[in-house]
Amino acid sequence: MLVGECTERGVEYVMHFWLDDYPTQFPISRDVVFNALNYLNQAGLAPAYPKRDVTIYESTAREIARDLNAAELLHRVELFHPLDSAVLAQLASDVHPLELGSGATVVGEGDSGQSMFVVAGRLEVLNKVHDGEERRIATLEPGSVFGEMSLLTGSPRSATVVSMTPVTLLEVGKAISSGSCAPIRSSPTS
Repeated sequence: MLVGECTERGVEYVMHFWLDDYPTQFPISRDVVFNALNYLNQAGLAPAYPKRDVTIYESTAREIARDLNAAELLHRVELFHPLDSAVLAQLASDVHPLELGSGATVVGEGDSGQSMFVVAGRLEVLNKVHDGEERRIATLEPGSVFGEMSLLTGSPRSATVVSMTPVTLLEVGKAISSGSCAPIRSSPTS
């Protein structure tokens, strides 16, 4: 083993060895390198590792510019697929957008409810178990809806819904849903 060159990374060693049998080159080469590194380690010399500088800084909050197109968002929801475009446009003009941060409680289990929500973000659905603790029973992704039973029947909320990320919700209220609407499209039957 010879010293090949000294660089800013450290010392580069050059090793020459002879093999009679080419197919055994790779396992033998591995053993030679292993033994050489072991010898250097016993001599108190460690291999050089690339140097990395790490700078830690606090990032600024990023704002995502988004124009909320309520009609397009409602059109993506399977529940509203049967509605005509005129009805969807009317519904979109009457919804109330809500912007919430991460960790915000949207509705609480047992609360009275007169509205449903269309989700643009991630939410978790929690339910109380027998000992009073809450457990996650579902995760709502963008395009999901919740609260439709409270909207239709007026029954109390059956679960607590908490935002996992900053979220935008479209709230469809009772007054909106009971307003006059154009007839629902129906597919012809054969």
